[in-house]
Amino acid sequence: MKVSEKLENRVYCHLFNDYSGSAVVLRDHLQKEVQEGRSCMLITSNTNGVLSGLKGVRTLHFPYQPASNKLITLLRFFWAQLCMIYLLWQNRKCFEQIYINTLLPFGAALMGYVSQTPWVYHIHETSIRPEIFKQFLKWPLIGAQEVIFVSAYLARAEGQGLTNIRVIYNGLSEEFMQQSEAPRTSKKKGFVVLMLCSLKKYKGVDTFVNLAAFLPEYRFNLVLNASMEEVDQYFQNRPSNLFIYPAQKNIHPFYAEADLLLNLSDPEQWVETFGMTLLEGMAYGLPCICPNAGGPLEVVENGVQGICCDVTHMATLLTHIRKFARDKTYYRQLSAAAKVRANEFTSRKGMKAVG
Repeated sequence: MKVSEKLENRVYCHLFNDYSGSAVVLRDHLQKEVQEGRSCMLITSNTNGVLSGLKGVRTLHFPYQPASNKLITLLRFFWAQLCMIYLLWQNRKCFEQIYINTLLPFGAALMGYVSQTPWVYHIHETSIRPEIFKQFLKWPLIGAQEVIFVSAYLARAEGQGLTNIRVIYNGLSEEFMQQSEAPRTSKKKGFVVLMLCSLKKYKGVDTFVNLAAFLPEYRFNLVLNASMEEVDQYFQNRPSNLFIYPAQKNIHPFYAEADLLLNLSDPEQWVETFGMTLLEGMAYGLPCICPNAGGPLEVVENGVQGICCDVTHMATLLTHIRKFARDKTYYRQLSAAAKVRANEFTSRKGMKAVG
Protein backbone atom coordinates (compact mmCIF):
# COMPACT_ATOMS: atom_id res chain seq x y z
CA MET A 1 0.00 0.00 0.00
CA LYS A 2 1.42 3.38 -1.00
CA VAL A 3 1.05 6.51 1.07
CA SER A 4 -0.67 8.14 -1.91
CA GLU A 5 -3.72 5.93 -1.23
CA LYS A 6 -4.36 8.19 1.76
CA LEU A 7 -5.72 5.94 4.46
CA GLU A 8 -8.38 7.79 6.39
CA ASN A 9 -7.47 5.99 9.63
CA ARG A 10 -3.97 7.38 9.86
CA VAL A 11 -2.27 9.03 12.83
CA TYR A 12 0.41 11.69 12.26
CA CYS A 13 3.34 12.03 14.65
CA HIS A 14 5.57 15.10 14.84
CA LEU A 15 8.00 15.75 17.70
CA PHE A 16 8.25 19.52 18.04
CA ASN A 17 5.46 21.86 17.05
CA ASP A 18 7.23 25.07 16.02
CA TYR A 19 7.48 27.22 12.88
CA SER A 20 9.93 25.05 10.95
CA GLY A 21 9.48 23.96 7.34
CA SER A 22 8.74 20.32 8.22
CA ALA A 23 5.89 21.42 10.49
CA VAL A 24 4.54 23.75 7.78
CA VAL A 25 4.49 20.92 5.23
CA LEU A 26 2.63 18.67 7.66
CA ARG A 27 0.13 21.43 8.48
CA ASP A 28 -0.64 21.99 4.81
CA HIS A 29 -1.12 18.25 4.28
CA LEU A 30 -3.46 17.94 7.25
CA GLN A 31 -5.52 20.91 6.13
CA LYS A 32 -5.88 19.38 2.68
CA GLU A 33 -6.96 16.07 4.19
CA VAL A 34 -9.63 17.83 6.24
CA GLN A 35 -10.86 19.78 3.20
CA GLU A 36 -11.28 16.50 1.35
CA GLY A 37 -13.39 15.10 4.17
CA ARG A 38 -10.87 12.78 5.81
CA SER A 39 -10.55 12.40 9.56
CA CYS A 40 -7.09 13.17 10.95
CA MET A 41 -5.37 12.52 14.26
CA LEU A 42 -2.17 14.34 15.20
CA ILE A 43 0.22 13.67 18.08
CA THR A 44 2.74 16.43 18.75
CA SER A 45 4.28 18.59 21.48
CA ASN A 46 2.25 20.98 23.63
CA THR A 47 4.04 24.04 22.25
CA ASN A 48 2.86 26.91 20.08
CA GLY A 49 3.57 26.52 16.38
CA VAL A 50 2.00 26.07 12.98
CA LEU A 51 0.34 22.82 14.11
CA SER A 52 -1.61 24.55 16.87
CA GLY A 53 -5.38 24.89 16.62
CA LEU A 54 -5.89 23.01 13.35
CA LYS A 55 -9.61 22.82 12.62
CA GLY A 56 -10.95 19.32 11.99
CA VAL A 57 -7.82 17.64 13.36
CA ARG A 58 -7.98 15.69 16.60
CA THR A 59 -4.74 16.67 18.33
CA LEU A 60 -3.12 14.92 21.28
CA HIS A 61 -0.21 16.54 23.07
CA PHE A 62 2.83 15.48 25.05
CA PRO A 63 5.37 17.68 26.88
CA TYR A 64 8.50 18.58 24.94
CA GLN A 65 10.64 21.69 24.74
CA PRO A 66 14.34 21.76 23.78
CA ALA A 67 16.64 23.29 26.40
CA SER A 68 19.93 25.13 26.14
CA ASN A 69 21.53 22.25 28.03
CA LYS A 70 22.05 19.30 25.67
CA LEU A 71 21.69 16.67 28.37
CA ILE A 72 18.37 18.10 29.52
CA THR A 73 17.18 18.22 25.91
CA LEU A 74 18.13 14.56 25.45
CA LEU A 75 16.26 13.53 28.58
CA ARG A 76 13.18 15.47 27.46
CA PHE A 77 13.50 13.90 24.03
CA PHE A 78 13.32 10.33 25.37
CA TRP A 79 10.52 11.24 27.76
CA ALA A 80 8.59 12.62 24.78
CA GLN A 81 9.04 9.29 22.98
CA LEU A 82 7.55 7.42 25.94
CA CYS A 83 4.62 9.83 26.06
CA MET A 84 4.08 9.42 22.33
CA ILE A 85 4.08 5.62 22.66
CA TYR A 86 1.55 5.86 25.49
CA LEU A 87 -0.80 8.07 23.44
CA LEU A 88 -0.51 5.77 20.44
CA TRP A 89 -1.24 2.72 22.59
CA GLN A 90 -4.28 4.37 24.12
CA ASN A 91 -5.67 5.15 20.67
CA ARG A 92 -4.40 2.08 18.80
CA LYS A 93 -7.89 1.12 17.61
CA CYS A 94 -8.32 4.50 15.92
CA PHE A 95 -5.74 4.11 13.14
CA GLU A 96 -4.37 1.64 10.62
CA GLN A 97 -1.18 3.48 9.71
CA ILE A 98 1.37 5.68 11.50
CA TYR A 99 2.75 8.64 9.55
CA ILE A 100 6.05 9.82 11.09
CA ASN A 101 7.13 13.34 10.16
CA THR A 102 10.95 13.70 10.31
CA LEU A 103 13.39 11.20 11.84
CA LEU A 104 12.82 12.36 15.40
CA PRO A 105 9.59 10.58 16.52
CA PHE A 106 11.25 7.14 16.52
CA GLY A 107 8.96 6.04 19.38
CA ALA A 108 6.09 6.01 16.88
CA ALA A 109 7.95 3.45 14.76
CA LEU A 110 8.63 1.36 17.87
CA MET A 111 4.91 1.40 18.58
CA GLY A 112 4.25 0.36 14.99
CA TYR A 113 6.59 -2.59 15.37
CA VAL A 114 5.07 -3.75 18.66
CA SER A 115 1.47 -3.37 17.47
CA GLN A 116 2.21 -4.61 13.93
CA THR A 117 0.88 -1.37 12.49
CA PRO A 118 2.47 -0.17 9.22
CA TRP A 119 4.45 3.05 9.52
CA VAL A 120 5.56 5.61 6.94
CA TYR A 121 8.43 8.08 7.28
CA HIS A 122 8.56 11.56 5.75
CA ILE A 123 12.19 12.72 5.92
CA HIS A 124 12.84 16.45 5.49
CA GLU A 125 16.42 16.70 6.71
CA THR A 126 18.96 14.75 8.72
CA SER A 127 21.05 17.45 10.41
CA ILE A 128 21.41 15.43 13.60
CA ARG A 129 24.59 15.21 15.64
CA PRO A 130 26.46 13.22 16.75
CA GLU A 131 26.45 10.77 13.83
CA ILE A 132 25.88 7.78 16.11
CA PHE A 133 22.62 9.35 17.33
CA LYS A 134 21.46 9.90 13.75
CA GLN A 135 22.18 6.27 12.89
CA PHE A 136 20.20 5.23 15.96
CA LEU A 137 17.21 7.26 14.76
CA LYS A 138 17.50 5.82 11.25
CA TRP A 139 17.15 2.16 12.21
CA PRO A 140 13.30 2.12 12.02
CA LEU A 141 13.49 3.18 8.35
CA ILE A 142 14.36 -0.41 7.45
CA GLY A 143 10.95 -1.68 8.55
CA ALA A 144 8.92 1.25 7.18
CA GLN A 145 6.17 0.61 4.69
CA GLU A 146 7.47 3.60 2.76
CA VAL A 147 10.14 6.26 3.21
CA ILE A 148 9.47 9.64 1.58
CA PHE A 149 12.37 12.01 0.98
CA VAL A 150 11.89 15.67 0.04
CA SER A 151 14.65 15.68 -2.58
CA ALA A 152 16.61 13.28 -4.75
CA TYR A 153 19.77 14.54 -3.06
CA LEU A 154 18.47 13.49 0.37
CA ALA A 155 17.34 10.10 -0.94
CA ARG A 156 20.81 9.43 -2.34
CA ALA A 157 22.51 10.59 0.84
CA GLU A 158 20.35 8.78 3.37
CA GLY A 159 18.48 6.07 1.51
CA GLN A 160 21.21 3.48 1.10
CA GLY A 161 19.94 -0.02 1.77
CA LEU A 162 16.28 1.03 1.70
CA THR A 163 13.98 -0.44 -0.92
CA ASN A 164 10.63 1.33 -0.54
CA ILE A 165 11.71 4.89 -1.31
CA ARG A 166 9.92 7.77 -2.98
CA VAL A 167 10.97 11.35 -3.56
CA ILE A 168 8.13 13.85 -3.17
CA TYR A 169 9.05 17.51 -3.35
CA ASN A 170 7.46 19.84 -0.85
CA GLY A 171 4.71 21.96 -2.32
CA LEU A 172 2.99 25.25 -1.64
CA SER A 173 -0.61 25.13 -0.47
CA GLU A 174 -3.46 26.72 -2.39
CA GLU A 175 -3.92 29.16 0.48
CA PHE A 176 -0.29 30.26 0.31
CA MET A 177 -0.47 30.78 -3.45
CA GLN A 178 -3.64 32.85 -3.12
CA GLN A 179 -1.99 35.13 -0.56
CA SER A 180 1.13 35.48 -2.68
CA GLU A 181 -1.00 36.63 -5.62
CA ALA A 182 -2.92 39.26 -3.64
CA PRO A 183 -2.32 42.87 -4.71
CA ARG A 184 0.47 44.55 -2.75
CA THR A 185 0.86 48.16 -1.81
CA SER A 186 3.97 49.90 -3.06
CA LYS A 187 7.02 49.63 -0.79
CA LYS A 188 8.87 52.65 0.56
CA LYS A 189 11.83 50.94 2.19
CA GLY A 190 14.15 50.66 -0.76
CA PHE A 191 15.73 47.34 -1.72
CA VAL A 192 14.95 44.67 0.89
CA VAL A 193 16.95 41.45 1.32
CA LEU A 194 15.22 38.67 3.28
CA MET A 195 16.28 35.42 4.92
CA LEU A 196 14.20 33.03 7.03
CA CYS A 197 15.92 30.22 8.90
CA SER A 198 16.74 28.59 12.22
CA LEU A 199 19.10 30.33 14.61
CA LYS A 200 22.07 28.15 13.68
CA LYS A 201 25.52 29.19 12.51
CA TYR A 202 25.47 26.60 9.73
CA LYS A 203 22.38 28.36 8.35
CA GLY A 204 24.59 31.34 7.48
CA VAL A 205 23.20 33.72 10.09
CA ASP A 206 26.59 35.35 10.69
CA THR A 207 27.14 35.73 6.95
CA PHE A 208 23.81 37.53 6.65
CA VAL A 209 24.83 39.96 9.39
CA ASN A 210 28.13 40.66 7.62
CA LEU A 211 26.33 41.28 4.32
CA ALA A 212 24.16 43.89 6.01
CA ALA A 213 27.27 45.60 7.36
CA PHE A 214 28.86 45.70 3.90
CA LEU A 215 25.68 46.97 2.21
CA PRO A 216 24.26 49.74 4.43
CA GLU A 217 22.25 51.16 1.52
CA TYR A 218 19.89 48.15 1.60
CA ARG A 219 17.53 46.83 4.27
CA PHE A 220 18.14 43.30 5.58
CA ASN A 221 15.30 41.39 7.28
CA LEU A 222 16.14 38.21 9.19
CA VAL A 223 13.26 36.05 10.44
CA LEU A 224 14.41 33.32 12.81
CA ASN A 225 12.68 30.23 14.15
CA ALA A 226 13.62 31.29 17.68
CA SER A 227 12.29 33.26 20.62
CA MET A 228 13.05 36.94 21.17
CA GLU A 229 15.14 35.96 24.19
CA GLU A 230 17.28 33.64 22.06
CA VAL A 231 17.65 36.37 19.44
CA ASP A 232 18.83 38.93 22.02
CA GLN A 233 21.31 36.47 23.50
CA TYR A 234 22.84 35.64 20.12
CA PHE A 235 23.08 39.11 18.62
CA GLN A 236 25.00 41.57 20.72
CA ASN A 237 25.79 44.16 18.05
CA ARG A 238 24.07 44.53 14.70
CA PRO A 239 24.16 46.97 11.78
CA SER A 240 21.45 49.63 11.81
CA ASN A 241 20.05 48.34 8.50
CA LEU A 242 19.58 44.80 9.88
CA PHE A 243 16.17 43.99 11.38
CA ILE A 244 15.82 40.70 13.23
CA TYR A 245 12.48 39.06 14.05
CA PRO A 246 11.65 36.00 16.20
CA ALA A 247 9.38 33.16 15.04
CA GLN A 248 6.31 34.47 13.23
CA LYS A 249 2.84 33.02 12.78
CA ASN A 250 2.37 35.03 9.60
CA ILE A 251 5.37 35.26 7.28
CA HIS A 252 3.51 36.70 4.29
CA PRO A 253 4.20 40.37 5.10
CA PHE A 254 7.93 39.67 5.07
CA TYR A 255 7.81 38.09 1.62
CA ALA A 256 5.52 40.84 0.37
CA GLU A 257 7.94 43.66 1.25
CA ALA A 258 11.12 41.84 0.17
CA ASP A 259 12.95 42.06 -3.16
CA LEU A 260 15.49 39.27 -2.80
CA LEU A 261 15.58 36.01 -0.82
CA LEU A 262 18.74 34.43 0.53
CA ASN A 263 19.52 30.91 1.71
CA LEU A 264 23.06 30.87 3.09
CA SER A 265 23.35 27.36 4.53
CA ASP A 266 27.03 26.42 4.55
CA PRO A 267 27.49 23.09 2.67
CA GLU A 268 30.72 22.47 4.55
CA GLN A 269 28.77 22.30 7.80
CA TRP A 270 25.35 21.14 6.62
CA VAL A 271 23.87 20.59 3.16
CA GLU A 272 20.42 22.06 2.59
CA THR A 273 18.06 19.21 1.73
CA PHE A 274 15.31 21.21 -0.01
CA GLY A 275 14.72 24.84 0.94
CA MET A 276 11.03 25.51 1.53
CA THR A 277 11.63 29.23 1.95
CA LEU A 278 13.04 29.31 -1.58
CA LEU A 279 9.71 28.15 -2.97
CA GLU A 280 7.75 30.52 -0.77
CA GLY A 281 9.86 33.46 -1.84
CA MET A 282 9.63 32.56 -5.53
CA ALA A 283 5.84 32.46 -5.22
CA TYR A 284 6.13 36.16 -4.39
CA GLY A 285 8.36 36.71 -7.40
CA LEU A 286 11.56 36.93 -5.35
CA PRO A 287 14.75 35.82 -7.09
CA CYS A 288 16.99 33.74 -4.84
CA ILE A 289 20.61 33.34 -3.93
CA CYS A 290 21.22 29.85 -2.57
CA PRO A 291 23.93 27.19 -2.12
CA ASN A 292 25.25 25.36 -5.17
CA ALA A 293 24.85 22.01 -3.40
CA GLY A 294 22.08 19.73 -2.20
CA GLY A 295 18.33 20.15 -2.55
CA PRO A 296 18.26 23.81 -3.70
CA LEU A 297 19.68 22.71 -7.05
CA GLU A 298 16.45 20.76 -7.62
CA VAL A 299 14.37 23.88 -6.95
CA VAL A 300 16.36 26.80 -8.36
CA GLU A 301 17.89 26.74 -11.83
CA ASN A 302 21.09 28.74 -11.74
CA GLY A 303 20.73 31.98 -13.68
CA VAL A 304 17.02 31.41 -14.33
CA GLN A 305 15.12 31.97 -11.06
CA GLY A 306 18.16 32.91 -9.01
CA ILE A 307 21.81 32.26 -8.41
CA CYS A 308 23.30 29.04 -7.04
CA CYS A 309 26.79 29.83 -5.80
CA ASP A 310 29.35 29.47 -3.04
CA VAL A 311 27.43 31.18 -0.25
CA THR A 312 30.51 31.33 1.97
CA HIS A 313 32.32 33.65 -0.48
CA MET A 314 31.48 37.18 0.61
CA ALA A 315 32.68 38.95 -2.54
CA THR A 316 30.49 36.72 -4.72
CA LEU A 317 27.43 37.39 -2.61
CA LEU A 318 27.99 41.14 -2.63
CA THR A 319 28.36 41.17 -6.41
CA HIS A 320 25.11 39.29 -6.98
CA ILE A 321 23.09 41.33 -4.47
CA ARG A 322 24.24 44.60 -6.06
CA LYS A 323 23.36 43.29 -9.52
CA PHE A 324 19.85 42.35 -8.42
CA ALA A 325 19.39 45.78 -6.82
CA ARG A 326 20.75 47.84 -9.73
CA ASP A 327 19.89 45.94 -12.92
CA LYS A 328 16.11 46.26 -13.20
CA THR A 329 15.81 44.33 -16.46
CA TYR A 330 17.80 41.44 -15.06
CA TYR A 331 15.76 41.51 -11.87
CA ARG A 332 12.39 41.47 -13.65
CA GLN A 333 13.48 38.56 -15.82
CA LEU A 334 14.44 36.36 -12.88
CA SER A 335 11.45 37.50 -10.84
CA ALA A 336 9.01 36.40 -13.54
CA ALA A 337 10.78 33.05 -13.90
CA ALA A 338 10.65 32.56 -10.12
CA LYS A 339 6.86 32.85 -10.04
CA VAL A 340 6.53 30.34 -12.87
CA ARG A 341 8.85 27.91 -11.13
CA ALA A 342 7.02 28.17 -7.80
CA ASN A 343 3.76 27.26 -9.50
CA GLU A 344 5.30 23.94 -10.51
CA PHE A 345 5.49 22.98 -6.83
CA THR A 346 1.92 23.59 -5.74
CA SER A 347 -1.15 21.58 -4.82
CA ARG A 348 -2.77 22.95 -7.97
CA LYS A 349 -0.63 20.61 -10.03
CA GLY A 350 -0.29 17.93 -7.38
CA MET A 351 2.79 17.11 -5.41
CA LYS A 352 5.72 16.72 -7.77
CA ALA A 353 7.30 13.29 -7.37
CA VAL A 354 10.46 11.69 -8.65
CA GLY A 355 10.89 7.95 -9.02
